[in-house]
Amino acid sequence: MLKTLTLIFVLSISVFFSFSSMAQDAELGMEYLKAGEYAKAKTIFQKLARNKENVQSIYKPYLQTLIKLKEWDDAEKFIKKQIKNSDGAPRYEVDLGKLYEQNDKKEEAARQYGKAIEKVKSNEEEVMGMMNYFAEQMQYNLAVETLKASRTFLKSENKYSMQLAKLYRAQGKTAEMIEEYLKFGLSNDNREIVQNLIQDDLKEEKDIELFEKTLYEKVQKYPNEAYYSEFLIWHLIQKKRIFIRLLYRQEL
Repeated sequence: MLKTLTLIFVLSISVFFSFSSMAQDAELGMEYLKAGEYAKAKTIFQKLARNKENVQSIYKPYLQTLIKLKEWDDAEKFIKKQIKNSDGAPRYEVDLGKLYEQNDKKEEAARQYGKAIEKVKSNEEEVMGMMNYFAEQMQYNLAVETLKASRTFLKSENKYSMQLAKLYRAQGKTAEMIEEYLKFGLSNDNREIVQNLIQDDLKEEKDIELFEKTLYEKVQKYPNEAYYSEFLIWHLIQKKRIFIRLLYRQEL
């Protein structure tokens, strides 16, 4: 019994110091990376990466180091190794696509992004994660593509309407944004939220006119859908109020 306890204690101490040493090395590698001493950072991260258990902790800084050194082949091999070890985790497929894009390999990049999107489209949580990742990278087209692929797979035309509206707003695609806002209001009975968003997002006269035109088209296309008629009435009332307010200011 005493021997067993002693062995457990020794192993625990060994694991503790091993982890502590790894953490210190990783921290040093990060310091080298921040200081722009990429060759030194690579040496440390490369050593740590030999142990699979360390990879998750140093994956991003090691990849960043290889990219800073423009060691594209090594970076590609490193990502592909993670894809293999993780059974094709989408996040690594995306990183490989981004690496190809940085090397102006547009076809390969598009293929990798497509693989990643295909893998997550059936899982809403993963879809949102990938959308956020693309949005953070300002790759709005890919974020939209991710949501649309999932929407098609789930056979739900109004799915992700609010998220798509925000992405379109970031891209300056007003017509598409309006369309998604209206879908959101219709499918979720959140008309008041949409009205507030419309008032916040549509400030220029051309955008307001586009919104009004869209509503008239919806009313004509869906005459039995009260939602669009009521929305149009609300819009015209708001428009009249703005006109009266401006007129009043002119008189003052």
